[in-house]
Amino acid sequence: MSFMEHQIEFGEWFIYESKDGGTYAIQHEYLDVIPQDDIVSVIEQRAEGYGARVSAPGYLDCSEWCVFDTEEEAQEYLDDYYPEDEENTE
Repeated sequence: MSFMEHQIEFGEWFIYESKDGGTYAIQHEYLDVIPQDDIVSVIEQRAEGYGARVSAPGYLDCSEWCVFDTEEEAQEYLDDYYPEDEENTE
């Protein structure tokens, strides 16, 4: 997973459940990209917090955002679920 980088962003998030059964968080400035018929229920209209995901710079590859109350919680989530590769020092 060396090409994927940790990403943490503070902001306001819209958290919803989709027709596919997944729960998703999206930043408020991108709400217009969600097809309205895809939203089954709104979990939080405006959740303020730290979004965490992994992303491949220069590519479209990324995980879904997960939102946390603190930056420390967001970093702990990334460290637990998406550990960064150790550099080989040989």
